[in-house]
Amino acid sequence: LVSARLLRGIALAHASRLDEARAEVRLAAEKATPSQGLEVALESAAIEVLYGDPRKAESILLPYDLLIDPDRDVGEQAAVVLALALLGQARIAEAGEIISSLRYGQSRSTVAMDAMRLYARAVHAVLNGAPDATSLAIEARDAATSPGAAIWAKAASVLCAADSATEVGQLVEILASAEPSVLTLAADVIGARWDSSTPHGHSELRKEANRRSERWR
Repeated sequence: LVSARLLRGIALAHASRLDEARAEVRLAAEKATPSQGLEVALESAAIEVLYGDPRKAESILLPYDLLIDPDRDVGEQAAVVLALALLGQARIAEAGEIISSLRYGQSRSTVAMDAMRLYARAVHAVLNGAPDATSLAIEARDAATSPGAAIWAKAASVLCAADSATEVGQLVEILASAEPSVLTLAADVIGARWDSSTPHGHSELRKEANRRSERWR
């Protein structure tokens, strides 16, 4: 029941029904056992960092800081979400410390874990202006081939185009029509390159920002 409610919460958040998603997570938390506490916090924080408020994501995970350990399965998942929450607050150096400790290539129970790790690393590189940012973004995009990782590949495609104003603008228009939620996943990078979008792209970005206003603050 707990896992089902968490999955429903993620689906609702993806469909721009954030308040309902949060309600599902609260119901899951009420039914969760103490041993499920980090799992519930992780999924709740993931909803916030991807579609809601990165500051809330961080606050949700903080009570479990001793369990956020890249050497443990769920602990590393939480570390990735925390790193993304920090990136969403422009706390680049703090996020970098976590990202450097991740266990790249190590198998985890979440099928898209490697894609999430590589995506977080690529976002950090792009926002930090790292010289290898494009190659890391390409690696993140090309590695996102496992079931459930397709959305990370699409988000990583935005990072791949980050150095080209023309490509970013075109990609924003394509994603706005095909899968606008991806724009929100990549909001930190797109926001930093707002001027790269076309007038039509700006219009579509504003629509998405209105749907998910907390993420686009």
